[in-house]
Amino acid sequence: MPMTQMSLLDWAPPVAAPLAAAPKRSPRGTIKKLIPRQTSKFVVYALRDPLTMAIRYVGATGDLVARMYGHFCKSRNGKIAASSWIAETKRKTGLYPVVEILSGHSSDHATALAEQRAIDTLRAAGHD
Repeated sequence: MPMTQMSLLDWAPPVAAPLAAAPKRSPRGTIKKLIPRQTSKFVVYALRDPLTMAIRYVGATGDLVARMYGHFCKSRNGKIAASSWIAETKRKTGLYPVVEILSGHSSDHATALAEQRAIDTLRAAGHD
């Protein structure tokens, strides 16, 4: 079945294992090695719990490396739920969330629509 016809909840990457332990310091080079290569101008991505592989966060960006740097390295402030969850996961397990690109787009408008569809799909299935 093509990916476009599958539910986000049914699909999982072929290899769904935690990518790496959190280093003591997280320079951009380390972050770049932990995430999939961005091949589209804009992407919708998911952050999965490294232990359960459950999707915990869906977002969109034009620069995945910079966005993940913000999530992973600046998660100590805890101002948003995703930051709190990432900081807690790193503290308890030493692992980063698993980054998965859900879709790629050429315009920010198409990306925003795809991001909202992904969020709506997860919420309809009972996820926060």
